[in-house]
Formats: sequence, structure tokens, C-alpha cells
Amino acid sequence: MSQTPVPLLANVTAETRKPVSTLKYDPEFAAVTATTLIPPPPPGTIAERRAFADKAFGDFLKATRPPLARRVTQRTHYAAAHDGYNVPIFHFSARTTRASKPASAILYIHGGGMIMGSVPVLTPLISDMVISTGLDVFAVELSLDAYEYPHPTLVEDSYAGLVWLRDHAADFDVDPSRVVVYGESAGGGIAAGITLMARDRHFSPPIAKQVLVFPMLDDRDTVIVPERAPFATWTYEDNLMGWSALLREGVPGAAEVSQYAAPARATNLAGLPPTLIDVGELDIFRDENMEYARRIAGTGTSVEFHLYPGVPHGFDVVAPNIDVAQRARMNKIRALTSV
Repeated sequence: MSQTPVPLLANVTAETRKPVSTLKYDPEFAAVTATTLIPPPPPGTIAERRAFADKAFGDFLKATRPPLARRVTQRTHYAAAHDGYNVPIFHFSARTTRASKPASAILYIHGGGMIMGSVPVLTPLISDMVISTGLDVFAVELSLDAYEYPHPTLVEDSYAGLVWLRDHAADFDVDPSRVVVYGESAGGGIAAGITLMARDRHFSPPIAKQVLVFPMLDDRDTVIVPERAPFATWTYEDNLMGWSALLREGVPGAAEVSQYAAPARATNLAGLPPTLIDVGELDIFRDENMEYARRIAGTGTSVEFHLYPGVPHGFDVVAPNIDVAQRARMNKIRALTSV
């Protein structure tokens, strides 16, 4: 009896084998963002987009976060950068008395796609971190006119903040061997960069942990994924603009890009501290974050990785009270306070 031959998988063309996406927003996230959303910046120069975004984001945080200023003190210090610039370091603390023994602390690198954001704008989020963890936070203010100050300015300024905190740890009752480097989005990429830099420069005592929240790690990740593009809050166009500003226009994806600018470029991820990486499954950074976590884990380093279903980039900022955002919040608090 003759049988109909079974077609080989290799013979099935892209035209006849179309992927079926089941991606969708988390119901709670969809409900919140249907009525509350930070407006995206309109087309314009980086300076114009930054001014619009910082005001819109600042207004959103003031309207959606409880006032914590009276419970958190804030002082400004300065770290000497490699080029002589005095980098502002904002010290946030809820302590009212000296600690009985040196405690752990957080070096915070803020996000903004390499072109936006500031510590003053993000003060409500940083203050919440101080209250929820009980730890002092030292936040680096970045020079975000990236066309004037491209790589390595942001990572070197942040590394200067790390050195400054180590050298002044005793002034703040901080144990320099228990410093966590924390960054979100672009800040997560910079945090990963200074962690690589600290390893390679034999920084001592070594960083205790890196916490990278939906980090911006790979300048080559500019190819649109159709299944995720409709959900992007930080879009592929935004991503190309940020990397172009950091690396100079036209350079993203080129052969020679420093691992300290784009940590996914690093060929050796051994010798890094314990790592937490968080990302939403609808984030355009999802795959580069998963791969970075996998590669670090492959060296024998302890890695905690969370992929949160149904949410895009910045989900926990836009909708902080939904269940998935609360889970992410508790995972970060546990990671930060376990050092």
C-alpha cells in the first residue's frame, strides 16, 4: 500500500508556517494603563524629549506615590571622575541615629535610556527603596547630554561613585564589603558595566551583588520582534536613539563596542558577584536579559532571574500596585536586604 510521504520540516517555508503569538497584557496591567499612562515624548531633539519626559514622569510619580520626604533625609556629595568632573552623589537615608555596626548600602544608577532621567525626578522611587529596605541609598547623577558626553562618561562617572562610596564608607556606617550595585533600564546596563569594570580593575572589596532591573545591555538588539513590538513602552526606535547617543550616531551594532558600554558584548562573565535580573516578557530587552543571566549562571555564579508574564518595560513603575509588580517589588527587597 502506498503512503503519502510526510513532508520534512525543512521543506515547510516561512509563508506556510506562521508563528502564533499568545502574548498579551496582564489583565491588571491592562486595566490600570487604560486610564493611567505616562505620555510618551513627542518627536524632537534629545534635549526636547528629555525635558518633556522628565516633567511627565516627575508629575506622574508625584501623583501616584506617597510623600516620603519627611521620613527620608537627602544630602549631596561629590565624587571625582576620571576627567576631573565632580559627579553628584545623592545620599538618601531614613536613619535617625548612628548604626550600631556597619551596614550594607545601595549604589543606585538611574534609568532613562542613556538620554533622560535624573535623581531629583526619581526621588519618590528612591525614597521608597530606602523605606522598604531600611538601607541607605547613594544615587549617582548622570550627565545625560550623551552627544556631548558619550561613552565612557556615564560608566566612568558611576564607577567614580562606587570608589567614592568605598573610600567614605566609614563616614556613613557602611560596610564597604556589603555594597549592592543597583540599576534600572539604562541604569541597569551601566550597573552591569561598572560591575565588569570593578572586576577587571580588581576593585576591593569586591561588589557584593548586582541587581539589574530590565537592564539595557546590548546595542545590537535593534531588530524589531513583531510579536512584542505592539506592547513596547520603550520602543525599538527609542532604543536606537539611546544607543546612538551613547556610542555616537551610526555606531550601534558595529564590530568594536566596549563591553563597559554594552555589557552583553563581554566575552568573559566569570568572576562577577551574585546577580539578580528582572524583566517583563513583553519588554524588548527580554531576550538579551535572559541570555545575560544564562551566561553568568554558566560561570558558576549565583543568579536569580525573574521573567514576569504579561508586562512590558517599566511595568512596576507604571502600575506599582498590581500583583505582578508587588511580586517584583518583594523579590527586589529580599535581594537587596540579604547582603
